[in-house]
Amino acid sequence: MMKAIGLVTLVSLFIASAALAQTPIIDIRNALDENCYPSNLGALVEIEGLVVCGTELGSAGPAFIEDATAGIAFYFYPQPFTTGDYVVLSAYVDMYNGLLQLADEPGTGTAPTWTILSSGNAVSPHTLTIPEIGEANEGKLVKLECVFFHDAGTPWAGSHTFEDADGNLGTVY
Repeated sequence: MMKAIGLVTLVSLFIASAALAQTPIIDIRNALDENCYPSNLGALVEIEGLVVCGTELGSAGPAFIEDATAGIAFYFYPQPFTTGDYVVLSAYVDMYNGLLQLADEPGTGTAPTWTILSSGNAVSPHTLTIPEIGEANEGKLVKLECVFFHDAGTPWAGSHTFEDADGNLGTVY
């Protein structure tokens, strides 16, 4: 009987130690090597956050998830999240065309896992000015007020320039 209790205790300790600790998204974003490339590429991480963009960019995604520290893209097909879902996600750090994202395991296709903790949560964008746009806000839902597009009313292909009342310029790709 004593051996069985010891074995159960050992198994319980192993299971507890195998669980991932949740990582703030800012820590994933800031893990860069000397070339500003993610030093954690391919690492399995777990995050908890609010889905601020679900299938609005199509069923193949990406979706975007924010916690209190930052935002990040999540690519998986078909996209399992709806805007307003609050989720726990375990996925692998990846890069796609310069976009830091979480996805399936590179090279193996091992699927991410997730739990939707609640749905229908309110989503509010961060209001920014054009000079505030940059890497620090990549992956976040943002709103720009009082901007105009130079080529408004024309079909969109490629990049588009926009401007605010102070003459600051930005580009949508």
